[in-house]
Amino acid sequence: MATFYCVATYCRPCYRLCSYISGGSMAIRIVPAPEPKPTDLVQQVMDHQAEKKRKRSPNGSPKQLLSLRVDPDVVAWFKSTGEGWQSRMNDALREAADL
Repeated sequence: MATFYCVATYCRPCYRLCSYISGGSMAIRIVPAPEPKPTDLVQQVMDHQAEKKRKRSPNGSPKQLLSLRVDPDVVAWFKSTGEGWQSRMNDALREAADL
C-alpha cells in the first residue's frame, strides 16, 4: 500500500484526515509520498549513529556515577552551553583541582 501525504501547507501530513475534508475554502490534494532513495536512507542512518556515538574518557574507562548538589544557577549556566555540558563541568572540576 502506498503512503500518501497532504500538499496543503496548513494541514498535517495525514491522508485520512485530509480525505474527510471536502469542499469549503480548503483545497487539498492527496498525492503519493515520494519513495526515499536507499542511499539517502543509509547515509541518514550512518549520520545519526555518528552523532549518537558515546564518548568515553581518554583512558577508555567509564566515569563514576555521583549524586552531587550544585546551585541551580551553576547548572543552568553549564546547560546553556549546549550538548556535552556534563563533560565541560567535569573539565572545570579537573582544572579547579589541578588534575
